[in-house]
Amino acid sequence: MTAIRCDISDIIHGKYSEEDSPRVVSPYGVEIRRAVLIGFVVGNYSSSEYATLTLDDGTGTIRVKGWGAEAEMLSQVNLYSLALVVGRVREYEGERYIVPEIIRDIPNSNYLTLHKLERLRTILERSGLTGIEPAEPEGGVEGPPLVVASPPSAEESVSSAPSPKGSSGMTGPLVKQILEFIRSSGGPVPNDEIIAYFVEKGFDKNDITLKILDLLDDGAIIEDPIGVYRCE
Repeated sequence: MTAIRCDISDIIHGKYSEEDSPRVVSPYGVEIRRAVLIGFVVGNYSSSEYATLTLDDGTGTIRVKGWGAEAEMLSQVNLYSLALVVGRVREYEGERYIVPEIIRDIPNSNYLTLHKLERLRTILERSGLTGIEPAEPEGGVEGPPLVVASPPSAEESVSSAPSPKGSSGMTGPLVKQILEFIRSSGGPVPNDEIIAYFVEKGFDKNDITLKILDLLDDGAIIEDPIGVYRCE
């Protein structure tokens, strides 16, 4: 399932269904099963087996819940930090929440600006709309001020992992190796095939997923059809 860049309001105000696995269809008609969110951590709780954090992106708040290893991952996120969360959408007793797969601190607040732009592009590509009217945050709450600057490139947005030995001649940052792998394949490459190849080379699955997202954000690769990637 492709992770979809979205606002918290897309999940909270969308239509939830568990038909063919849990999902939300946003008010703009975008189906979200796995979400990519960026926001500020405004609350947290942790115990030995369970942890939550509350994420606020200026459009709403949502809790990220984890048990076991997921709880340990959540407990390491600092309060009031800017964080990227990739996870699955769930609902229980009327509350929508996220089960985390990846969590990363974001040191550069400009990445939130990039995320908002990519979310708009996702809506245009997946909903068929030709224009979008921005929605006011519920209750008139405004997000933290942002410093507007050029958005980071794919190589800058997430730090690059070192290149393990035996990577079939590909060298340099992981993001470049993934791009080279897709180009050299001679055609569209499924997401699972990319992950399996680089996991075998010693890279972390989460890092691979984030780098694929970075290449999509940067326009270096195209997703066509869903879950399959090709170069421009």
